Amino acid sequence: QYLGILEDGAEHHVLLNFHGCTLPRGWRRTWPNMMTLESVAGAEVYKFGTKFAPLAPVLNTILPFTRNVAGAMDYTPVTFTDHTYPHLTTFAHELALSVVFESGILHMADKVEAYQSLPEYAKEFLRKVPTTWDDTKYIGGTPGDYVAIARKSGDVWYVAGISGSETARHLTITTDFLEEGSYTADLILDGDHDQEFLNQQLEIEAANQISMDVLPYGGFAGIIIKK
Repeated sequence: QYLGILEDGAEHHVLLNFHGCTLPRGWRRTWPNMMTLESVAGAEVYKFGTKFAPLAPVLNTILPFTRNVAGAMDYTPVTFTDHTYPHLTTFAHELALSVVFESGILHMADKVEAYQSLPEYAKEFLRKVPTTWDDTKYIGGTPGDYVAIARKSGDVWYVAGISGSETARHLTITTDFLEEGSYTADLILDGDHDQEFLNQQLEIEAANQISMDVLPYGGFAGIIIKK
C-alpha cells in the first residue's frame, strides 16, 4: 500500500508524509516525493502517554542513533507548550531538535502563539533552519546520555545538542568539522531556567573548542558561518 500511494503521489506531483506507519525501508531513494514518516513516539504523546514525559529527554538522545538512521523522522519537534503531561526538556533542548532530528518536512507542531512569543533570535533561527542537508557530522554523545550533531547546508553549518541528564552539566564540542579559517558562531543556549534562552556570539577558528553550561534535560543550537 505504501508503494502504491508513493507511485500515485509521484504521478500527481504530491509530496507525502506518512503517519501511523511502519519504519522506512529506503523508499525515498526511489520515490523522492516521500518527504518523511512518523514511525516514532513523537511529541503528540505528551497528550496521552502517562509515562512519556519523564522518558522523552533520554529517548530524544537515543533516536538519532536508532530510528532516525533508518530515514527521515517526523517526530513533530520543537514544541514548547505543555499539554496533559508537561515537558521536562528545556526550551533550548526543544529548539535543538530542529537540527538533531532529520526530516524532509520540519513539522513544528506547537500553536502559533508559542512561536510568536519566542525571542527574535530564536524565531530567526527557526526561519532559517533547512530540512535537507549536504553533510552531517557526529560531534559527540552517547545514546541515552547526550548527542551533538553538526549539519551543513550550502556554506553554513548548523550545530545542536541535547542532554538526557537530570542534572546540569558542562559540555564541550570541537569544531574539527570546519575547514581552515575564521568563523562566527551564533549560539542559542539554556538561560537561567528551563523556559529561558541565552544568545551568544563567538569568533572561532576551525578545530576550536566551544564550551557551554547545559541545564538538566537542556540543549543548545547555533549557526556557524565563515567570515
